[in-house]
Amino acid sequence: MQSSTRRSFHIIETARAYSLQGESVSVVHLLQKAYEASPETVRFDLFARGAAVELSENGSALVREDARGLARQLGVAA
Repeated sequence: MQSSTRRSFHIIETARAYSLQGESVSVVHLLQKAYEASPETVRFDLFARGAAVELSENGSALVREDARGLARQLGVAA
């Protein structure tokens, strides 16, 4: 079985790929799953932190509230 850190990192990279495709709902969902797997990994990942802030400020109404909650969990201003 993979370590939780590796699993979380893989999920973050998958979220990054969805971000490149403009799939903000998938990005927020995957970042939340990554946080559940390893909160520390997500807190220190620059993409995850940036995506949470970006989507909480400029995301669609569908993802904005979830992104704000994620940003709060990561300790970044949202």
